[in-house]
Amino acid sequence: MRHRNPFNVVAVAPLALSLLVGCGSMPSPPPPTATPMPGPVTVRVESDGQGDYTTLEEAVQGIPAGSRVELGPGMHRLENPLRIDKAVNLLGAGKDETEVAGQGLAYLILFVGDGPFFAKGITFFNDGSGGAKTVVVEGGQVGISGCRFTGGKEAHLSLEAVTMGVVEASVVEGGASAAGILVKDQARPEIKGNDCSRNGYGILVSDSAQPTLTGNHCRDNLFDGIKFEDRAGGAARKNEASGNRSGIAVVGEAQPTLEDNVLFQNSSGGIGYYD
Repeated sequence: MRHRNPFNVVAVAPLALSLLVGCGSMPSPPPPTATPMPGPVTVRVESDGQGDYTTLEEAVQGIPAGSRVELGPGMHRLENPLRIDKAVNLLGAGKDETEVAGQGLAYLILFVGDGPFFAKGITFFNDGSGGAKTVVVEGGQVGISGCRFTGGKEAHLSLEAVTMGVVEASVVEGGASAAGILVKDQARPEIKGNDCSRNGYGILVSDSAQPTLTGNHCRDNLFDGIKFEDRAGGAARKNEASGNRSGIAVVGEAQPTLEDNVLFQNSSGGIGYYD
C-alpha cells in the first residue's frame, strides 16, 4: 500500500502564500462609523391636535433630549400620568393661556433624570379627588418660571431627591390639605418670588431638604405659611406670610436660617417653634 508523503502537502502552502503576496492582499473594509445622535429641536403642539405632534405625550416621546416643546393656548389634556426622563423645555403662551390638565391622576407630570427640566408660562392642573400630586421633580436641575400649579391633594409642586435649580415667579394655589410647594429628601432648590396661597401649607420643607426661600408670598393657607420639619434646614429670607396659622413654623430638629421675613395677621403668631 502506498502512503502519501505529508511533506508534499506542506510544501504547497509557501507557494500559495507567495502568490497572495505577489498579487496584493484584499483591502480592509472601512471601520463602521457611529450614527450621530439627533440634536435638540423645537416642535409645536396645539390644543386642537394641530402642530408637529398631536399631543404633548407624543411630542415628549418623539423629540431628542434638550428639545423645546411649544404648547399653544388652550387645554392640553393628559389621559395618563406623563413621565419625562430626558432634558426638555416646555414653553406655554402664558399661565392664563396654556393649561396642561389631567383628571385624578397619581401625578400629572413626573420628571426624572439629570435634566435640565424647564417650564414657563403654563398652568398645571390635576383635577379630581384621586390626584395626589400635580408636578413632581425627582432630582436633576429644574428651571420653572411664570407657571401655575394647582389641583394636587398632597402637593401641587413636589421637589424631591436631590433636585436643584430655581422655581420663580409662579403661583401655587388651591387645596386645603395640600402643600403648595413640597421640598423633601435632599433637595436644595432656590424658590423665589412665588405666590403660595390658599393651600394647606404654602411651602413645606421636610426630611433633610435645604432650600433657599426668598421673597415668596404665603397667604391665607389653612395651616402655616412656611413649615420646616424633620431635619430640614436651608434659609428663609424676605418672605411675607399673612393670614395663616403660623407665619413660619419650625418643628422637631429642623434648623433653618430665618432672616428679614415679614409676618403679620397669623392666628398663632409670626414664628412658632414646636417639638
